[in-house]
Amino acid sequence: MKKVHMFLLALILVMIVFLTSCAKLGNYKILGIDVVGNVGKISYITLRYLNPLNQSVSDVPVKVELFDETQNEWKEVSDALTGQKIFQTDEMGNITFSILPKTAGIYKFRLLNIADITSMPVEFSVNVGGVTWGFLIWLAADNDLEPYSYLDLEEMRTQNPDVFIMVMHDKYSNSNGNDSLMLLDENGEFKEIKTFGMDINSGSLEFLKEILEDFYAFNMEKSGLIIWNHGNSWVDDSNFNLAVGYDFTKQDALTTKEIGGALEYVNSEYGRTLDFIGFDACNMGTIEIAYELRNCAKYFVASAFTEPAFGWDYTFLSALNHDSGIYDLARDIIDSYFEFYEWLGYTGELSLGAYDLSKIQDIAYEISKLSNELTESMSMDENLRSSIINEYYPQLLQYYSCQDCMQMIDILDFLNVLCKNVDDLNLLDIRNNLLNVVFEDFIVYKRMYTSYFWNTGLGLFLPNNLDTYQQRLDDMLELEFYKDTSWKNFLEFLLIQ
Repeated sequence: MKKVHMFLLALILVMIVFLTSCAKLGNYKILGIDVVGNVGKISYITLRYLNPLNQSVSDVPVKVELFDETQNEWKEVSDALTGQKIFQTDEMGNITFSILPKTAGIYKFRLLNIADITSMPVEFSVNVGGVTWGFLIWLAADNDLEPYSYLDLEEMRTQNPDVFIMVMHDKYSNSNGNDSLMLLDENGEFKEIKTFGMDINSGSLEFLKEILEDFYAFNMEKSGLIIWNHGNSWVDDSNFNLAVGYDFTKQDALTTKEIGGALEYVNSEYGRTLDFIGFDACNMGTIEIAYELRNCAKYFVASAFTEPAFGWDYTFLSALNHDSGIYDLARDIIDSYFEFYEWLGYTGELSLGAYDLSKIQDIAYEISKLSNELTESMSMDENLRSSIINEYYPQLLQYYSCQDCMQMIDILDFLNVLCKNVDDLNLLDIRNNLLNVVFEDFIVYKRMYTSYFWNTGLGLFLPNNLDTYQQRLDDMLELEFYKDTSWKNFLEFLLIQ
């Protein structure tokens, strides 16, 4: 019996040595606990590291590598948030690291045991899903609107897998942390992927280009840029003073021409066009701005009136899905905006509209026809000029709150007043043509709280005095609309002749 016991004991010892050697030969395993991700979201990959006996292995240093198919080689992976390259298994044998995928597909990784160089790498895959809508939100809050930026950030938080959100947050107060570039993670929480360590300039053309390039590096089906800030239409575009994206600290702002230039440059570099550009800012809904940005995006979303300080309601981001088109997006943005202020009991004027920029040249063409017709009519009838300024002008809807520095009217409202008072069949034809283009093709979706009916929801500069015209002349010369149409000629004839 002793010999049998000794034999069994020896056999057990041999098996232990054998199993231990097997472990050292690299027969480790991975149990994938969470191995999925989404384009544009910080995704957390959790794995459990097991030895050949299917036991969790704790306190083991490991590193992760990703197979680069373009170069046919394995490359070391850093945690997307911390930059960490070495990970330690916990008491359950788990490691968690974060990734930030830019394209959809199957990502092939492997885990390497640093403590045991005899162990073989263990491969695993992560399935990264695509994203439908991507949004870059230019949260230019280096001004007195900063408190409202944090409210909007809360509204933007979503776990919607069909939506990717990148936020550039320029802050006014250093006490609230560094200016940063942020993305949502898979839990709907914002995470900083860049902290600038200095006060950035949200009114800088070059900085806008840089962040647009960061945004375009992600593969999304549809894309949009939302510029959040005070808005001043194209007022002071010539001296970079107010405009939009106004940075109190840097005393700079993004002009309409700069926004267009940044987008045209990046669109050309990446061979793409934004699906829409939106302005969560006052008074940015003008024909001139839409015309300036006609080659930068397919659609344009803006308000012709001042916006209350709370701005847009960003809960619309949670409502989008894979099947959402531009009409759905426009409706969700605009309806949520109006419903929010109805809930607040706001009683002031509101407007917000979405427009098809492929039709803005048709609008500009009809405005040029109108300009020529009115100029010719005024040259033959001296009373018409006086009537436009003194009689018709007071009847028009004014889209701009600062009457001394800018006067915006609605082109259809203007035409409607003219057609009621001037017997001219050409004016009637132009109005009917504009009505067809505006309401059948140009307006995607809009809502307004105002007593006026004939409106596009976009303003057009029409001053009733020479001083206002001359004050804005340098700004006008910055815009392509005034180079490509004859509206400026009409204004000069109206106010100078």
